[in-house]
Amino acid sequence: MEIDDAYLGSPGKGLAGRGTDKVPFIVAVNRGGGGCALRAVADCSSGSYLEFGSWHLARGAHIRADRSRACGCGLAGWPGLEQRAFSEEDADASLSVAHHLISNFKSFVLGTFHGITRGYVQGYMDEFGWRYCHRADSSMFASLLSEMLSCPKKARADLAGIFSPQAPQPAAPSKKERSSSLLAIMR
Repeated sequence: MEIDDAYLGSPGKGLAGRGTDKVPFIVAVNRGGGGCALRAVADCSSGSYLEFGSWHLARGAHIRADRSRACGCGLAGWPGLEQRAFSEEDADASLSVAHHLISNFKSFVLGTFHGITRGYVQGYMDEFGWRYCHRADSSMFASLLSEMLSCPKKARADLAGIFSPQAPQPAAPSKKERSSSLLAIMR
């Protein structure tokens, strides 16, 4: 497995990386061509890595990661964690599969949806993850077509009441809002 974090959002002025208001997310991908997991998180802290790991990583898995302190602390309970300094020359240390997945997800968002709103990010990650995990399934189209043909026919007007837009989820507080609320608690 390879695990890494990234940020999703349009380029803006100001800080880059961990200091931005972009949506942080963590990805894990099986190097052998299997599955993947993408999860939007409040921040890329050790707590986020721990929660991600408890949901998506087997305790006995061999996990390659960069030398992020948050990743090392959050996944300290995984005996198979192997952290290496990033190196473009070393394929194992460059996390090429995880970075390829991150790049493909960002291209998917821009190319398919031309950008997305913050409240729906996890839904798009779930869709991308499902598509990635089933990309080699040649029977997928036949299965989908069979399911569609076996459904009872309904008029379009009957379906209109079933599907209605949902309100977006509230955005995570920005770094500035979190620090101001922390200062208020400390007083």
